[in-house]
Amino acid sequence: PPIPSNAFWLDLSNNNFAGSINHALCGRGKNPNMLRILNLGDNYLSGRVHNCWKHWQSLKILKLDHNNLMGMITRAIGHLPILQSLHLRHNNLSGELPQSLQHCTNLVIIDLGENEFIGSIPTWIGNSFSELIVLILCSNKFQGDIPCKLCRLCSLSGPVPRCFNNFSAMAKKQNSSGMC
Repeated sequence: PPIPSNAFWLDLSNNNFAGSINHALCGRGKNPNMLRILNLGDNYLSGRVHNCWKHWQSLKILKLDHNNLMGMITRAIGHLPILQSLHLRHNNLSGELPQSLQHCTNLVIIDLGENEFIGSIPTWIGNSFSELIVLILCSNKFQGDIPCKLCRLCSLSGPVPRCFNNFSAMAKKQNSSGMC
């Protein structure tokens, strides 16, 4: 059934739910949705996630990780202005990351690992998320350089292994074009 518009927290994770989630997300009534936390992770949900995010303006945590979702992240994800935590790891999501994601400026956690995303890592990630603490993009199909603008993510912490000095194929000297 559609998610009740007066619910604040819905955790249906770690079950055997299967099929599309669009009926639950898009089948909204006339009342604004008050949901702050939606956790449907670790299920067998499938299909595409459609453009229904504009109905979820209060959403702070979105966990759809470890499912079988496919397709692209829609531009409507930018309609989640107070989203703080986005977990889409281990699905079959593809395409490039939508530029509208940069409108979710309150993000502290972005976990998009283990999908089929393509293109380059967007430079706007370094400009848009001043509070970002966790950024996981591993096990995708990104190409190109790691943008220098990621260095602006001051809140990311943790050591970079010393052995990275040994990766001479990854190293580039800065030149007049402003490369790292």
